[in-house]
Amino acid sequence: MARKKAQHVIPQSYLKPWCDPQTPDGMEPYVWLISKDGNTTRKRSPNKSFTETDMYTIRLPDGGREFVAAMSVRTKSQQTHWQETFDHQHRIVTQLEQAHGAPPRTSLQTAAISAHAHQFAIANVLAVMPPLLFPMSHAVLETDDELGFITSDRPCVIYNPDMYKWPPMYRNPGLGLEKTEVTLPLSPRQLLLISHHHDLRGYRPVPAALVDEINRRTRFYCEQVFVSWTDKKRPVWFDPGQKPADAWENRQT
Repeated sequence: MARKKAQHVIPQSYLKPWCDPQTPDGMEPYVWLISKDGNTTRKRSPNKSFTETDMYTIRLPDGGREFVAAMSVRTKSQQTHWQETFDHQHRIVTQLEQAHGAPPRTSLQTAAISAHAHQFAIANVLAVMPPLLFPMSHAVLETDDELGFITSDRPCVIYNPDMYKWPPMYRNPGLGLEKTEVTLPLSPRQLLLISHHHDLRGYRPVPAALVDEINRRTRFYCEQVFVSWTDKKRPVWFDPGQKPADAWENRQT
């Protein structure tokens, strides 16, 4: 029988650039994990951070395993989302078959998908997402700010600044929309920005104010904790801001 395996939700190789440069000699390098509300701060080595048991395991009939991963869907929150989605789908299909006295056919397929919901979602995203991202512009934003870019337990953020104008059920920043952009911190000094701004390419130094605004976005989208190479934080990262006058909620009568 195959033993259970601890797998990194966020790769330790990805987290290493956020290791505190002030780590004492002889101590294992560590990053700072800060709770989403900023009230709890602790240090932990990348090797021991963000692990789940058999997170990406697909059990095969012979007991073996296969693994796949992608930063945009490998997180714990995405696992929960897709598991709930496919479980719900399977329940509906099963209920329809039973209501019509039909033999279990389609439900056998939805049961298999539900059993491997997260792995199924990752495989599909890997097939669908790259063709949408490749034609977009890619830029690496750079900073020498003291705190630099933070990352999180949900590092890949897909964002559209117009979402507040849409009804809540439609607030999904599709990659085909003109203003949608994707951010992925690469290190405290660099962040990848993918957008439809075709004049925004290559390496671009950015001011500290923009770094703080991007960090605010990263912290807002994290599930439980964000990651820094220092235990310092800035109040602006936690500022929820004010609802704009043209927000969808303000336009309802």
